[in-house]
Parts: sequence; C-alpha cells; structure tokens
Amino acid sequence: MDEVVSHRQRINRARPVFGLLLCFSAAVANKRKATGSMMRSLIKWIGYIVGGVVTIVIVCLAVVYAVTSTRMARTYPTDVEAVVIPTDSAAIEWGHHLVLAVGKCVACHGDNLGGKFVVGKSMEFRRQT
Repeated sequence: MDEVVSHRQRINRARPVFGLLLCFSAAVANKRKATGSMMRSLIKWIGYIVGGVVTIVIVCLAVVYAVTSTRMARTYPTDVEAVVIPTDSAAIEWGHHLVLAVGKCVACHGDNLGGKFVVGKSMEFRRQT
C-alpha cells in the first residue's frame, strides 16, 4: 500500500544527505581558505627574505663606499725637495739632444713640444701632449 508522505517527512528523510553535502562544501571552503592563507603566508615570508637580502646588500654597498672614500681621501705627509734646474748652455744642449735623438719626442709632440694632431690606429684624431 502506498503510504502518503507529507512534504515535511520528505525533507526530514533527505536531511542527512543535505547535511553531508553541507559538511563537504564547508570542508572544501575551509580548505580553500587554509590554502589561500598558507599561500599568503608563504608570499609574505618570501617578501621578508627578499627585503632582508636587499637591505643587507644596500648596507654592504654603503660600507664599501664609505671605506673606499676615506682611503681615497687620505693624504700622506711628504718632504718635497727643491729641484735644481740647470740653466747653463751645456745642460740645455744635452736636453735638446735627448728630445731629438734619444727620445724622438718631436714625432708625437711636435717641433715645439706643445702637441700636435696625429691619426691613431683607430683613425681618431687626438691631440698628443
């Protein structure tokens, strides 16, 4: 015999299935939240690590710059001796001989040793002094 089932009875019979579906969908939603949260946490930590490395590199560059600047700016005391420049004709003739015959300085520096334009190997015109 067919039993007459009311609407409420049908809902009560189906409730365990709906409850299972609701629990499953809630578990999936929680897992998505946990995965998203974990991913955000991972990205946050990667950001911290990259930021730390960049900070360390900047500090190291600043230290190297400071150390090299102080080394380059350092001055050393020296005793400068007076150079005696001979002005007699024998010394002048000896210098003329060195410039023309030994050093061949006029080839690059010109007749008056003031410099001249020459063509280099790269075909650039330069003033040699």
